[in-house]
Amino acid sequence: MTVAGYYDDDQKFCILEELSLPALEELSFEIVSEQTSNIPPRPSYTPQLKSLIFRSRPPLKSLHISGNGCLGPIAITECLPLLPLLSYLKVEHIVRELNGIADALTWPVHPSDEDLPPRVCPQLKEIYFGYRDPWQLDRLPPELVIKMILSRSVSRESSLSHVTVLECKESEILADPRLVDCIANGLEFEGEKEWGMGSPAGSESSDGDSE
Repeated sequence: MTVAGYYDDDQKFCILEELSLPALEELSFEIVSEQTSNIPPRPSYTPQLKSLIFRSRPPLKSLHISGNGCLGPIAITECLPLLPLLSYLKVEHIVRELNGIADALTWPVHPSDEDLPPRVCPQLKEIYFGYRDPWQLDRLPPELVIKMILSRSVSRESSLSHVTVLECKESEILADPRLVDCIANGLEFEGEKEWGMGSPAGSESSDGDSE
């Protein structure tokens, strides 16, 4: 299912807030606007994605969010614990940093501890973090990305197969010695390319949506 909505300062409604879709497996939600500058509008109202997820509890497997500067990370992190079947997540053009989403997808160091909360999105295999708004200079720290990948590598069944983070330099992530085993087990990583360099071996494009 693909939903695209236009939002401005007078917006008071989002179609997702009225739908009930208990069988939904794929969702692509894009906020569009008629921009007259490089900076998209910042409406006082933002779409409430969580209302659809909380109400429907769908068996969602693929989720693509393009916020166009109108949607913050908390709208996504609130939904993740309710998506145990999610295998593909693509997030781009949201407001503020991606740190909160990466944190939410990072599992506890000792996942067998009964006092810790359940693992978020245990079937997640592909993550795509696109660019945010161009005027936001704080980038997703490479260390946070590496911790997220390592935390989900406790077994082959839970390991990520493809991670794209366009805010991190590809060569820096792939050169980290802690990821050697992950790469040997099939992990592919894509990030910001350095000028004059092609894609490293074992890294292929995965920019398509699972729709």
